[in-house]
Amino acid sequence: MRSRGTSSRDLDYDHVLKNQNYAMKSTYQSTLRRRVAACTMQENEGPNGNSPSTGKKRMPKACGSCRQSKVRCDEVRPACGRCHSMQKACVYAERPKTAEEIRIQELEDEVMLLRQQLQTYAAQNM
Repeated sequence: MRSRGTSSRDLDYDHVLKNQNYAMKSTYQSTLRRRVAACTMQENEGPNGNSPSTGKKRMPKACGSCRQSKVRCDEVRPACGRCHSMQKACVYAERPKTAEEIRIQELEDEVMLLRQQLQTYAAQNM
């Protein structure tokens, strides 16, 4: 139902304006989403565009023999199924110690040395 004084041309123009507003709003929202996503990605990226380094590197889980042969290792210990069936020595790489673990070991060694010195000193003065 049309009100008086409103032509079909006016209604078509109103319809076009509403569609343009909707299109502009959609474009704005999608642009905004892209910008937010880009900012989020930049915050999560490292210096080379990669994910930031946490300082921990993944250790290989496969034994040396499976790794060398490039086959899947079942990671059973002490010997994986493949090494067991082929009667090979199954050797898994050890995880290198972190700087924190090295420092803890140094401090524990120092404490042990100081205790020994204290015991020696106490024994001499008795």
